[in-house]
Amino acid sequence: MKKILYNFIFFVLVAGSVVLTVINLYSYMQGADTVKVVLGLLCIAGGAVAALVICITAHELGHILAGIFLGFKVVSFRILKKEKVLIDSGDKTTLKNNYSYGGCELLNTKEKGIAGRFLAVTAAGLLFSFVVLGAYMYANIFLKAINPYVYFSLSMGMTISLYIFLASFLPADIKGSHTDGGIILGLTTKKDYAAVLINLIKIQTKLYLGTAPSKIDKKLYFNVPLLSDDHISMMQLYNLRHLYYLDKKDFEAAAKTNQRLKYFSDIMTYEEAAKLSLSIVFDNILQKDYLLAKENYLLSAGAFEDKTALRIKAYYNYYVLNDKQGAVNFLDRAKKLKSVLSGIDITENNLIDELLSKIENSSN
Repeated sequence: MKKILYNFIFFVLVAGSVVLTVINLYSYMQGADTVKVVLGLLCIAGGAVAALVICITAHELGHILAGIFLGFKVVSFRILKKEKVLIDSGDKTTLKNNYSYGGCELLNTKEKGIAGRFLAVTAAGLLFSFVVLGAYMYANIFLKAINPYVYFSLSMGMTISLYIFLASFLPADIKGSHTDGGIILGLTTKKDYAAVLINLIKIQTKLYLGTAPSKIDKKLYFNVPLLSDDHISMMQLYNLRHLYYLDKKDFEAAAKTNQRLKYFSDIMTYEEAAKLSLSIVFDNILQKDYLLAKENYLLSAGAFEDKTALRIKAYYNYYVLNDKQGAVNFLDRAKKLKSVLSGIDITENNLIDELLSKIENSSN
């Protein structure tokens, strides 16, 4: 019922904005010749694209500036990103392009007041979006006396800025992740998904500060509500649990966690699925199932070559391909890389050193 209400509010406000814009533009278009109409339409189209970029940039800038001020590190920022996602239709899995308006990745660097600071950073994006919406509304309603082509360029801004604001403000669950409004609602009313999200941030903060995964309080990994298998936060938590087991050298539990992660394939990007396949290759190697390791290795072609990927490829070269020099080359490259979460490097360096020691001993 609540979702229907949100959709109704969204539709009414955006539709009202469109109608108001059309009414305002109609008075300009009356009596205009063909050239002026064409120029006007070009200005409207160009202004719409500009408004989309401005609205997205302002929204993400709100998150970023608040994050920097409140102790978060900026990891990435994107506008109009395209990424490949896997679509499982039952009998086959296909690749599809998925487009997102924008986003930024922030990493918390302080252990105190995490929930409150995260709430403020989330709200800052909405505040910046609201300011842009107010500016476009003012231009659309009160600046009719300006040059008509300037007005045409600004005309669609109100509708687009309202759309961006409402899409972020109204609480909603989109493919397992929540809008800014949904996060704020979850944090203020102590929803289960917010509790999982805060634990994720706490674990990531510990890792950033250099704590080994298995030295972090076990309750942060396991004493959390269970969410559905289409929830991104739960997928991220299982990834961190996998890291915890690797650091404890509990490889059987790590392998089971990877199998559990397969249930999240519907919300994985192509790169995430490839990374999971590569992680399963390591499980296969430890289980001495080299034939299955080869099959999964073929599925890992899209995995980004970070420290973990290079370490697994070294193990694959040594155990599956019997290529000792190839393994050493991958290990040398892996040793030079550093993760943003330095706690992960502790686990990776231990696994790297174990293989290097085995290679050296086999050479003697």
